[in-house]
Amino acid sequence: MTTRISEVLFLLLPRLTGEFVFLSTVSSGVAMATGPTPNCRRQQLHLRVKVQQPHQIESITRKSMILSETINLLHSLGPKACRLEVENTNFDLFSSLPKMGQEIHPALKLSFKSTFELFKKNTIYSHWNPTELLHLRELLNGQTKSHENSMPMMSSELKPLVKNFRQLNHFLSQQNFNMCAWEVVRNEILGVMDHFYKITVYRKRHIK
Repeated sequence: MTTRISEVLFLLLPRLTGEFVFLSTVSSGVAMATGPTPNCRRQQLHLRVKVQQPHQIESITRKSMILSETINLLHSLGPKACRLEVENTNFDLFSSLPKMGQEIHPALKLSFKSTFELFKKNTIYSHWNPTELLHLRELLNGQTKSHENSMPMMSSELKPLVKNFRQLNHFLSQQNFNMCAWEVVRNEILGVMDHFYKITVYRKRHIK
């Protein structure tokens, strides 16, 4: 007895589509010892299958919500002050943040932790709303604790990000944590969180 084995080919489309194409070529026909071999029929099936990725969708949705809340709290700290100083302080930092098609999880975890470490410092001269500042710290602390057992290993991709946060910390120290220094830092952190938020929103739209 002879048997022709089904041939199966999987083609994986780009991750962001959340789809893959399943191409199956089935060759039927079994040679029976007791009778004639039937005519072989070759069928080609082209099936587009939507991949259900609830855990991935939930993870991205959660990241997006937390980032949105972080951004709102940063704005809620109070009216922006020292606009001239903020505009004239050009750090040119955070150019190494993940791009749209790259993995963001390690860099995002590191950013939450580093931001929390910054905002734990002396904010007495910041003139911010203390209640909103407390809420921001609690949110950042919650994200830090939820990832404390899974913090990313230091890689070459993360080193520039670590350096950027250290530069912000050094800047605050140099300026004695004054109000304008904190406004510069708030503006930089807003840019970081907004960058991650836009990526999560984009990915939510492309994973169904």
